[in-house]
Amino acid sequence: MHTNSKIAVTIKISLLCVIACLLIQSCKKTSLSASKKSVIKDTIAVFGTDSQTLKIICVQSGKALEIENNDATNGAIAIQNPYLGDSTGFKNQQWKILDQGTGYYKIMNLGSSKFLDNQGEPGSGIVLSQWTGYATDGQLWQIAKADSVSYKIINKLSGLAVTNSGSLTTNGNAIVQQTYVDSLAQHWVLRNIPTGN
Repeated sequence: MHTNSKIAVTIKISLLCVIACLLIQSCKKTSLSASKKSVIKDTIAVFGTDSQTLKIICVQSGKALEIENNDATNGAIAIQNPYLGDSTGFKNQQWKILDQGTGYYKIMNLGSSKFLDNQGEPGSGIVLSQWTGYATDGQLWQIAKADSVSYKIINKLSGLAVTNSGSLTTNGNAIVQQTYVDSLAQHWVLRNIPTGN
C-alpha cells in the first residue's frame, strides 16, 4: 500500500512537470508572436502619413536612395549614396511616402517635391527618376514587407521592383526597376526622420 502511494505521488509530480513545461512553451510562443507583431507594427508605422519624412536605405549596400546632385528638375535620376545625416540639409536623401488610398503610394523627394517615377517604361533595367506629380501608374508604388524590418517597393505600371543595380556598393550607383527575386538589393529599410531636421 505504501509503495502504491509513492507511485501515485510520483505519477502526479510527473504530470505536473509535463503540464508546467507545456505552459512555458505556450507562453514563449505567444511572447515571440507578440514580439514579431510589435516589430512589424513599429516598422510599418514609419510611413503612410503626409507629415512623416523618411530615409530609404538599401539593405544590401547600406546606402540611401537619393536624387542625383540634389537636382530639382524633371528626369533627374535616382542613385544611392551614403546617408549624410538627418540635419545636414541634403533633402535629396529624404522622402515622404503618401498613401493614395488604393493600396499604392506615391514617393515624394523632399528636396524637389517631385515623385519617384519609372519614366512610363515597363522594361527591366530602366533607371528610376523623378517627375512632377501627375496621374500615372508609373508613379504608383506598392510597398510590402520583404522581411521583419525591410520592404520591397513594386511599381504599379511595370510590376518591377526598386533595385540597387548590379547589387553594387558603389557611391552613385543607379537605382533601377527589375523583376523581384527577393535579393537584398531589392530590400529597403524605411526610417523615420525626427521632426525639426
